[in-house]
Amino acid sequence: MTNPTKKYYFRSIEHFVLTGVLILSGCSLPQRTHTIKIGLALYDAHDTFISEFSTHFNDNIKESSEDVQLESYDASGSQYTQNTQVAQLIDNGCDVLCINPVDRTAPGKMIELARENNIPIIFFNREPVEEDLKQWNRIYYIGSSAKGSGTLQGEAAADYLKTHPDADRNRDGVIQYILLEGEPGHQDSIMRSEESVETLEEKGYVLEKTDYAIANWSRQQAQTKITQMLDKHIELILSNNDDMAAGAVSAYEQAGIPRTERPVIIGFDGTSVGLELMKNEQMAGTVYNNSNIQADMMFQLASTLARNEPLTDFHLEKDRRIYIPYRKITPDVLDDFLQEHDHPAEDPSSFNSYIHPTRQ
Repeated sequence: MTNPTKKYYFRSIEHFVLTGVLILSGCSLPQRTHTIKIGLALYDAHDTFISEFSTHFNDNIKESSEDVQLESYDASGSQYTQNTQVAQLIDNGCDVLCINPVDRTAPGKMIELARENNIPIIFFNREPVEEDLKQWNRIYYIGSSAKGSGTLQGEAAADYLKTHPDADRNRDGVIQYILLEGEPGHQDSIMRSEESVETLEEKGYVLEKTDYAIANWSRQQAQTKITQMLDKHIELILSNNDDMAAGAVSAYEQAGIPRTERPVIIGFDGTSVGLELMKNEQMAGTVYNNSNIQADMMFQLASTLARNEPLTDFHLEKDRRIYIPYRKITPDVLDDFLQEHDHPAEDPSSFNSYIHPTRQ
C-alpha cells in the first residue's frame, strides 16, 4: 500500500535564501516491509534548543503515516556515556542513528561502531570536524552553518545600539562589553563570538572587552558568572545562546538592578525562552536557529535512509550536508516574527525566496 503524501509546513522561512537546502513539499512513500526504528542520541536534553528540537522531531514521528519507533537517550554532557548509548541503540536494532554529539571533535568511536554495523548516521546541531565527516560515505549533517551566525548577532546588537544611544551609559563613546561563551573549542561558540564583535567594529562601534565567561550553554552557570561581575561597568552582553542570556537577566533581576542601569543583552537561537525575554523587553535581540525545519528535514532524511532508498530528491551541500539559514530577530520585527511563527503559511510552495539549488 502506498502511504499518502505528507506535506511539511515550514515556519518563518519566507525571509530565508538557501544555498544547498532541501525543499520537500511532499513525497509518496513506497510499501514498507518492516518498522523504521530511529535512534536519537542527545548531548543534553535539558538544553532549551535541543529540547525544542526533540519535541518537533517527535511531532513528525507522531504525525507520520509510517510505522516509526523512536528510541532516545540523553548523555547529560558526557561523551563516554553517549558512546555507550550509541552502542546500545545499535544493539537494539536501530535502522538509522541521529546524533547530537557531546564533543563535536570526538565522534570517532560512534562512527566506528556505526560503520562496523553499516548503520547511517545523521549528526545534527553540532557539526563534526571535516576529517570526521569524511570518514565514511554514510555520515550526514543537518543544522545551521557556524559561519555567519555571529554576523547576524552583531547586526542585531548594532541595530539596537543605533536607535538607543543611551546604551552608552557613561557617554564615553566606547561600548564596554562581555562575551558569554558556550564552551571551549566549540566551532559555533568560537565563530559566533568572533564574528559578532568584528561586525560591530565594522559598523563603526568602538568596543572595550571588559570580561568574558564560559558558561557551557547553561542558564545557571551564566547567572553565577554574571553575578560575580555586577561590580563591573558593562554596557553590552553578547551571549552565544538564549539560555545564557536568560541567566544574565536573572543575575540583574535578583540583584535588584533597575533596567535603566543594565547592559543591552543579545542572545542566540530564538528559543521560547529568548522570545519571551524580548517580549518583556529584557533582551534586545536574538538570532533564530530554526529547530522546526531542522527537525522536519532530519525526519525526512532519517526515514529515507532507514528504507535504504536513494537520496536523489535531496539537495545536499558538500554531498552530505543540509544547512538551514538563521534569521535576525530585533524588537522592530518581533511582532511580525511571532505572528508568522504562530501561524505558518499553509502552502510551502509560496516561499518563493528559497533557491532550489542543483546537487553539488
